[in-house]
Amino acid sequence: VKSKNFFQKDGANARDLRKAFGYQINEAVQNTNNIIVALGGNGYDYASYLAKDILTNAPESANITWIMAPPNNTPTNESAYKAKKLSPSFQEAVNVSFIENKRKMRESYNDKIYAGIKAIDKYDRINIIDPFPWFEANNITESEDGVHVDDEVGSRFISSISSSLTPISNDDLLAFKDNLLDDESD
Repeated sequence: VKSKNFFQKDGANARDLRKAFGYQINEAVQNTNNIIVALGGNGYDYASYLAKDILTNAPESANITWIMAPPNNTPTNESAYKAKKLSPSFQEAVNVSFIENKRKMRESYNDKIYAGIKAIDKYDRINIIDPFPWFEANNITESEDGVHVDDEVGSRFISSISSSLTPISNDDLLAFKDNLLDDESD
């Protein structure tokens, strides 16, 4: 559900979002009860700064959730992969060692984001969700472009964590994302 406070920048990390929307984000969180951040697949730069901005400006009663990056997967659709202008070539991208290296890189991003948030969130106000265990438990190893989560899998994942994401109303929802779901209709 898209609300009036929805900040998205494709291919972004926290630094990019802060640069593009910094003041708007700080203002938006001031009266928001539910804040969802789905961010981390494009790096960990400034994640703790974005978390600190949110903690500093959000009401103490706000429900804040940070969904970290899901794992990279084996791409299954060459045209979807090429349409995203991803590199390397599709043939190289289906290589097991390439996928494993990308997966380890995203896992490292998640570890750094988690550590950065924990370092500044002394009262555990941010509910951090790591998608890796769910994807592994459900044996999700493929997606159309190998980078983004396909809609059906993304819907299943969100359903599995929905109890911690349910907003009081759409007016009380603030969301940030770098493309948890590969859905152009957002």
